[in-house]
Amino acid sequence: MTKTLHPLDLQLAVGELCRWRSAGTVELQVLAGRVWVTQSGDEDDHFLAAGDTLALRRGALALIEAESGASLRLFAPAKAALPSTPWWRRLGGGRRPAATVAG
Repeated sequence: MTKTLHPLDLQLAVGELCRWRSAGTVELQVLAGRVWVTQSGDEDDHFLAAGDTLALRRGALALIEAESGASLRLFAPAKAALPSTPWWRRLGGGRRPAATVAG
């Protein structure tokens, strides 16, 4: 089963902090305001303003703090929303797994 992250809009007040950890890669888009973002495994801090987008890595803890009132949107990147190849083709080199009969 494929789960798609529907866009999630957030409003942060000045100085408000949001913690985010995702099971998959998501994009953070700043719709209005300015935010500071840091995520585990990334040595850089990111300062984003309206119109900026940043990929939040799968499994990484991200801290997002509003430097001014901010509107944010979290969404799955288009290419990550659906797998391009079925899992059994990725594992079996294109062959379907053999059928089994439980007895």
